[in-house]
Parts: sequence; C-alpha cells; structure tokens
Amino acid sequence: MKKPMRLEGTIPVVFFKEGRNIVAYSPAVDLSTCGATVEKARASFKEAMQIFFEELISMGTLEIVLKDLGWRIVRNQWVAPQLIARRNEKISIALV
Repeated sequence: MKKPMRLEGTIPVVFFKEGRNIVAYSPAVDLSTCGATVEKARASFKEAMQIFFEELISMGTLEIVLKDLGWRIVRNQWVAPQLIARRNEKISIALV
C-alpha cells in the first residue's frame, strides 16, 4: 500500500496589473487568475489551485504533472520549485 503524500508549504505567486485587473500567476503550477484587487486575485487564485489539484487527482495525473512542472518529493512530501530571483530585464527586439 502506498504511503499517503502531503502537499503543504509555499509556492511563488506574482501579482501584476493588467488593464484594470490584478493578475495572480504562479510558475510552480503554471496557473493564473485575476481580480479587481490583489485580495480578490489572491482569493481567485486559491480557488483555482484547489480545483486544479482536485482535477489532477481525479484524472490520476497528479504525479506526472507536478514532476513536469519541476516539483519533487522530499521526505514523502511534494515540494514546489521556488523562485531564486526576480527582476525586470531590459529587452530590445526588432519587430518587423
């Protein structure tokens, strides 16, 4: 019998303004939501995460998807990849 796994901890979530909305995005789950305020975007993100994980479990693809997203198992617990740096990079691209 498989030992139960846990999914606890923190994941990086970036909040940015897009038009009138605040977007919440996490590369750890490649998921984004939005709301009129940071708190609304955060609440929407938490709800979307719950649905995301419920669907992965019901489809039987949790392990495959998490590994593809860079998650790993440490002491029988899933651990999300963490951001190691965040900065704005200058770009210069010719658009023809």
